[in-house]
Parts: sequence; C-alpha cells; structure tokens
Amino acid sequence: MRHQIRSIGSTVLFVVALLGSATIALGQSMNVDGMAVYSQGIAVVQETRNVALEPGFNEVGLAIPEGLILESLLIRSDANILWSSFHPSQRANLLADAVGQTVEVVDQTGAMYRGELLAHPDGVLLRQASGAVILVADPVTVRLPDGAAFAAAEDAELVVAMSSPTGGEASVDLLYIVSGISWDASYTIIVSEEDTTGTLRTGISVTNGAGGAFSTPALSLIAGDIYVEEAGFFDDYARVSAMSFEANAPASVTAEGVGEYYRYLLPYPVALEDEETLALSYARSEAVSLVEEFIFDATVSNDVRIRYTFDNDSANRLDIPLPSGKVRVYQIDEIGPVLLGEDTIPHTAAGDTVELHVGAAFDLEADRTLLERTWIAENRYQETVEIVLRSAETEPVSVSVFEHPSGTTWTILGATLPYERVDAGTIQFDVQIPAGGEAVVGYTVEYAY
Repeated sequence: MRHQIRSIGSTVLFVVALLGSATIALGQSMNVDGMAVYSQGIAVVQETRNVALEPGFNEVGLAIPEGLILESLLIRSDANILWSSFHPSQRANLLADAVGQTVEVVDQTGAMYRGELLAHPDGVLLRQASGAVILVADPVTVRLPDGAAFAAAEDAELVVAMSSPTGGEASVDLLYIVSGISWDASYTIIVSEEDTTGTLRTGISVTNGAGGAFSTPALSLIAGDIYVEEAGFFDDYARVSAMSFEANAPASVTAEGVGEYYRYLLPYPVALEDEETLALSYARSEAVSLVEEFIFDATVSNDVRIRYTFDNDSANRLDIPLPSGKVRVYQIDEIGPVLLGEDTIPHTAAGDTVELHVGAAFDLEADRTLLERTWIAENRYQETVEIVLRSAETEPVSVSVFEHPSGTTWTILGATLPYERVDAGTIQFDVQIPAGGEAVVGYTVEYAY
C-alpha cells in the first residue's frame, strides 16, 4: 500500500499568471542504479547519467536532490572532469514570499479559488474577498502575482565542467549521500483468544524528504547505527573538487550481514516520489507460537507486567533478521479488536527470542517491602526483603519475580522459595498464586564491600 503525503514544495506546479505562460516544473525523477537507506535519515545513492558533449569545453547541468550532502559527492566519467558546482533550488521560498498577496489556486477537481495567501501548511490557506477563510488541501496549480520574481526559481542542479576532444555521448557516474530519507519497521501481532499463538505482519516504511524523486531497481535498507557527522551548510554556487570512485555491483537479493550491520535488499524495483512514504511488506507468519508470562521487577515498575515471547526461528516460519521497530499487539474476539499494548524490539538476529512487554496485568498486584537492614560489621550488612503477590484471577497464576542485589559481592543467606541466579546481579523466583489468593516470597541477602 502506498501513502502519499502531499506538500506545496514538491507536488504543486507554480504557473506565472498575467505575465505569460511560463511554468516552473517540479520534481524530476532520478533513475538510480542503487540506493541504500539508513534509519538515521540518510541514503547512499549510486547512479549513471548519459550526457551529450561538444568538442572541447562543456558545462553540463544535472538535476539533483535538494538534500544532497555536497562533500560526499564522488564523480567518474570517461570524459575529463574539470570541476563541479552546486546550484541549490530557490523554490522553497516561493510561497513564503507570496504570503499576504493575492493568488489563484486550482485543486484536483479543476475548481479555482482566489484570495489572499495567509499560510501554506498541508495545503494553501486563503482569505477570499468575502472574508471567508478556506484551506485548499490538494492544490495542483498556484498562480502567483509576480512572474518576473518567481520565474527565476529552478530545480537544484549540479553543474559539471567537462572537456572532450571529440564530443559525443559520455556517461557520468555519481555516488553521493543525501539527507532526508529514512526507514523504519513496524510489526503487528494478533494474538489468539487462548494467548498461545498469533499472526505476525511486518511492514517497512520508507520516507523520502530529500527534495527529489528516485526510481531504482535495487533499494536496500541498512539496519544498524552508523556514525555520521552533521553536514555543513554551503553558499549558493559552492564549488567542489571532482573525485573518482569505483562502482560496486548491486548486492544479491537477500537479508545479509554487511560489516557490523544488516542489509535488506528489496526484490523489486521501487519508485520513491518526493515527500512520499512507501509502506512495504517484509515478513509474515500465520502461526507464531507465543508464550504469555507475568513479570514483576520492582526496578522497572511497581506493576505486574505482561510479557509475550516468541522465537525467531523456522518453526515459527521466520528465522530471518528482524529490524528494530515498534510492535503492536492486538486481540480480536466476536465483539471487536483490543490493543493489548506496544513495545519496541531491537534488531533481532535469526534464531533469537523476541520479548514484548505490552502492559500491566489488571488482576495482579505486587508489594515489595524492605523488612530489615542490619549492620553486622563495618563493611558488611544484611537485608531482608518480602514481596506479596495478589491475584483476582479465577485460575492459578505463575509470576516470575526478578530481584537485583546491588554490588558485586553478595550472598543469599535464605529464601522462602527456590530461586535461580540469572546473572551477577539478578535472581529469579517463580511464584505460584492461587486463584483469588496471594503468595509471599522473601529472602535475606548479605552484602560485603
């Protein structure tokens, strides 16, 4: 499913009215060879342009996205590259300059509206002669009053100076980083009424705010946190040196490790319009085996929390890298859907277990009390802790209680229930609470330092 977010700066044709029929074209689409999008809001783009050269010196204009990070630009060509110059677009200022002036707006139905331009949020806000204020949400054309001023606005352009002894067609290979493009993953799990299985859907959203449209046969999404220094700001017509690079062949269609990151390569061509969000399907499973658990950890919450776990393995028809993202857990019965809660998972490798803490259990309560602290030496003391668990459920319930003795040197002197030492700072009790009743667990720990 594709959801397009319309913006005045990217999908509206600005037509000069009253002073002729000059038109400012928008959003040229770039057909790129390969594109890698990072969740930090950048993308690496590789593309090839064919240009016609005259013998001798040439200045070639190439339309580029507004968000191109200039110092990242690498250029290669069989022709001799002398220098390159970046000409940023001025179109973003068009409507801002026209606020307070009379404009004409045509919407998608062909209806025309005339009035004073008040603002340009997600649409065009006008005050008509009658005093009525209207919002044209999906404008197609905006006719501006001062053609001479606005006709000068152009697309962002890279001007490359090239020399060729014979002229003719030449290819120009570009590799660059562009800001304003990002992606994230989201998951939906619908839990069965028995809380034992669920259907899982994974979606990936790619959002393009780079100031340009892209079409690519190889769109890859990179999972992992890379360090990227903030791009600097450049004056108009900033000149940079041309550099060369070796083009890399597109990767195979797979989810695979790249260095310390994961790459998800989509197995189909993608057209990503400017100011557009694409919703892409990644993974699905009809019968994920879920384990519902109740957790009490006083260092996290005073509530007894609900936790679902499932294995990212072939038994659940997954066994693939799962990118970090938000997981929404629902349950649907004859009355309708209920949102059980949300959690965010980290990047999860194939074979790992996914844990989802989705909310607090309504019918379960827990009270933790430090009953006693006794100093037995200058560098040694003991604590006695009691946790009371209560249930209003009609059936017995098991609750996993996690405690975290502080420091590195501690010893459990006694406990009312068996426990497991999970790690150097965690112990776990599995407590059975009778239906409509309560259970108590206590322990004494000695600390030395």
